Amino acid sequence: MSDKMESDFSYSNLNNWRKLYLSLMWFGSACLFLGCIAKLVQNPDQVPPIIIAFALIIFALTYWTHIAVTKRKVAQLKWLAFLNLIPFANLIGVLILLSIIRVSKNEVESSSI
Repeated sequence: MSDKMESDFSYSNLNNWRKLYLSLMWFGSACLFLGCIAKLVQNPDQVPPIIIAFALIIFALTYWTHIAVTKRKVAQLKWLAFLNLIPFANLIGVLILLSIIRVSKNEVESSSI
């Protein structure tokens, strides 16, 4: 795919349901991350390091999903769907990502014509 076509893919030209999906992912990730920070400030001994690591992993997956959805990177979206299924057993997330993959694939194919 050329740089011109890839630059046409951005958050601003996503449809509303994909924008909503990304917004909800960022909101959930931020709430989890800020909740961990608030708990750490209150009492650092009550938050195990594994919870902080989990929050950072969720934040990183949210960032990866954002980039993959906005740039219509179908291969990365497939990996994200796989990760939602296997370690997280998130069937709703898998179904949403499969729908996003279908739409993104159509957009990539139509833009390359």
